[in-house]
Amino acid sequence: MKSDISDISIGIIGAGAMGTALSIGLNAIGCNVSVITSRTKQSATRLIDRIPGSRYSKSPAEFSQACDLVFITTPDDVISDVVDTFSWKAGQAVIHCSGARGLSVLDPARVQGALVGAFHPFQTFSNV
Repeated sequence: MKSDISDISIGIIGAGAMGTALSIGLNAIGCNVSVITSRTKQSATRLIDRIPGSRYSKSPAEFSQACDLVFITTPDDVISDVVDTFSWKAGQAVIHCSGARGLSVLDPARVQGALVGAFHPFQTFSNV
């Protein structure tokens, strides 16, 4: 078990408002936001430019292997597609940020041994 938050490699899937706000906040408290992917490389690059040390990954397999903790910050209607596309590893934490979806949308990750959860802030992020 890693004991320092900077030792945990965090991945962000979805570089929109939620992914951007979460990444900036995590980075500000010393977390290692290391890998970012998004529907377009352009949106991922805009976020990467704001998070020192982070990088882009187009490959779902490479992304999954590089992260201890993954936040899925995509629109609600594509979360299940994302979960089905990526491969997950045992002990990896996979968290979606939807207020409208339950944990069952993460069942494919759970079946592969990932620890699953949901995190939804009470605040919107319109300007990040």
